[in-house]
Amino acid sequence: SDGSIQGDDVRTEAMDRWMAGWALHAHQPFLFGPTVEGSWTATAYTRAPDSYALGANGIHHGTFRFEQGNAELRPERTMEARLSLGSASVGVPKRWTWSVRGFAALHDGFIHLTPTAAFAPIAHAGQIYAFQALDAFRTGGEAEASVGVSQGTLSTSLSLLGQWALETGLGLPFTPPAEARTAFRWPFGEAAFIEVRHRAIAAANLTARNEEATAGARLWGLAFQIQGEHLQLALDVDNLMNTAWLDHVSAYRTLG
Repeated sequence: SDGSIQGDDVRTEAMDRWMAGWALHAHQPFLFGPTVEGSWTATAYTRAPDSYALGANGIHHGTFRFEQGNAELRPERTMEARLSLGSASVGVPKRWTWSVRGFAALHDGFIHLTPTAAFAPIAHAGQIYAFQALDAFRTGGEAEASVGVSQGTLSTSLSLLGQWALETGLGLPFTPPAEARTAFRWPFGEAAFIEVRHRAIAAANLTARNEEATAGARLWGLAFQIQGEHLQLALDVDNLMNTAWLDHVSAYRTLG
């Protein structure tokens, strides 16, 4: 109350880091007959931690959890392979297209945000989430298909992602569950269309909320657009039924 300071009042620290990076990349397209084309990609690269992962120390205002950086983080090293197959750009009926894509990656020191067993000694700060680096294996895939139905178009896609720590075999937090999306678009002449969408999200057993299971969700969407000569009018509703759901994708890392 008299303004005296007990101990050292350290509010900021200067940080000076020099991290070199590199990448080696090979890409090869190929054809499977007249109707299927694809490509493979092999990449080895490093990824440096950003300033937030190095120095975070406080409440994240988007989630109200306490987040702690790690000044000892070093660039992660990754070997990754990708494969894609799909309808050839020529020689395939326009009313039917498809594509599949997959990847597998080994990470030496995968930088990610993870919950800890500690709680911040600040009112309402809650559980501490810290940036850590673990050796990890990640793999996933996407598949898409589109077919013409009368004048409209029906399209669907499926995505899967898995990522595990190599030392423990446990899944990493913030891994989004399997997801399927379907959409039907119906045109009105050449200047307008209406689209109905459906998004099915599977249940998840490993989440950011103390690793509790969360139920899946079904989200409906609607889009309407009119394109004029000088004006475009568009309406897009992402969650038409106002369904409660948990978004598992971490804002700190693009997961494949």
